[in-house]
Amino acid sequence: MEKTEKEFCEETLSVTTDVLRMVIISTLKKDFGDQWWKQGVEPKISDVESFKIPDGYTDEDKIKNADFPFLLKIVKTYYLSGDPFEGVISKRQFNYLMEIRLDRNEMAHKYMTVEPPTSFAERMADTAFQFISDFGIFKDQANEVSDIEKQLAAKNKAIDVVPSESKPDDSAGLVPEESSALPSWRTIAYPRPEITKGDFNSGTFALNLSSLMVNGETNGSTLEAPLS
Repeated sequence: MEKTEKEFCEETLSVTTDVLRMVIISTLKKDFGDQWWKQGVEPKISDVESFKIPDGYTDEDKIKNADFPFLLKIVKTYYLSGDPFEGVISKRQFNYLMEIRLDRNEMAHKYMTVEPPTSFAERMADTAFQFISDFGIFKDQANEVSDIEKQLAAKNKAIDVVPSESKPDDSAGLVPEESSALPSWRTIAYPRPEITKGDFNSGTFALNLSSLMVNGETNGSTLEAPLS
């Protein structure tokens, strides 16, 4: 069965989340060693207590159960201070993560009950590919997202293919002549010379409303006099 656009997006987000998780673990372990969760995550994430972690979970188990928004918050909190992700996640990659976050939010709200367009899934996959491939070490994950892009491109191409209709016989008079577009009013309506020069009295175009209110009517010269 052919995958839907939503399934492609979920697969893209899953691969991106796995990569982000590995980057966080390896980076924090370099700075905090075995205490990377206790010292590297808990003090930085204010809502870590609300993050539901079953009893007996190891630190790796905890972060394996963390979703993309939680992982992104870890990176974002550190990224603002410069350590320890400086030199690990580039500014361009950080911007890619922000774009994926927006796409993920749209998936959770705008496209929760309807399928996103193929172009949306393609854009999300392309952003994820750029983020992952920039590391240079996650080749399998980059290839996985690249395959998603190829499948979406093929699907989009199949949608764009429209069977050609037989052309009606021109000799039989079945092809209507193309109607010419109406000319612009600027090419057929020319203002009076004094208007184009800006040399005119605006009162020429005004109606004496006070006379109309007092007399209930105006003489013909007010409404009908030519402007010559």
